[in-house]
Amino acid sequence: MSTGFEFDDNIAYGCLLSISEKGAGPRYTLQNFFSNDNIDHNGGVYGFAPFGWSGVTVNRNGDNESTRLIFPNNALVQTIVSNIFNGTSQWLAKVETALLNPDNRLDYRILTEYVGMIVSGSHAGPTIEVEIGSILDAVGADVPRRRITEDLFGPIPTTANVRLQ
Repeated sequence: MSTGFEFDDNIAYGCLLSISEKGAGPRYTLQNFFSNDNIDHNGGVYGFAPFGWSGVTVNRNGDNESTRLIFPNNALVQTIVSNIFNGTSQWLAKVETALLNPDNRLDYRILTEYVGMIVSGSHAGPTIEVEIGSILDAVGADVPRRRITEDLFGPIPTTANVRLQ
């Protein structure tokens, strides 16, 4: 990862995905931008796999919704998914979003990191979908909910109508 972050005129957005058994290091490390190359990140080599990530959804009450990874239905993904769901281990997925320099695979900056438990999978024709539950799903009612209030965050927009002057 570059600390200088030298972009000419082009920047791109991509994801780095690591999948691991709970309590173990990453077993699968994938990235979805450089199709003919790998990215070295945090001591791991992230190979290319075409996938999409739905991202995080949080409502006004602070409830996290599950997110989804969508892969093409191919032999690589079928192997990974069958290893995840055949057995009793709990699997975690960490998705890191990054700004990438399309001209230099070593030049990127991590923007966000999301960790959740893999809770289900399905396939429909050409795609395989893996659901990542909120990190709080496992404990449910034991975690007190927080409401987004002006006391916590300052002025909150109450309408989608925004005017710039």
